[in-house]
Amino acid sequence: MGCGYRFTLLALCLVGLCVADDASPVKASTATWADKLKKDLLLNYDRNLRPTQYYNVTNVEVNMEIRHVDIDEDNSIFTVSGWLKMKWNDDKLKWNPDDYGKLNVIRTNPESVWRPDLVLYNNARPSDIEH
Repeated sequence: MGCGYRFTLLALCLVGLCVADDASPVKASTATWADKLKKDLLLNYDRNLRPTQYYNVTNVEVNMEIRHVDIDEDNSIFTVSGWLKMKWNDDKLKWNPDDYGKLNVIRTNPESVWRPDLVLYNNARPSDIEH
């Protein structure tokens, strides 16, 4: 009785999950809209070109959140660890949410879009910079 009952209960739960998954149009359509949007946005996108006309300025907001500071007086080494945040608008990555199922945010690999070149001068060792 115990084994047959457990199997029946497990089977009913699995069927319920499958039916519930198929009955969720929001989940399915969100993935479909996100895939279509990402494909459309990146179709002719060149990540090596600034996201504006050459005569316009690309404003980049840069913030650094310092998490740890270390001073090694014996070796004269000053080390700072933290987060570097950059924020800008990319006009090439704008869309009308009504055209994509009201989708207004997507996530993508940062390597696939333009990013500002930022170099820390007076860095002890360039290999210490982690991305």
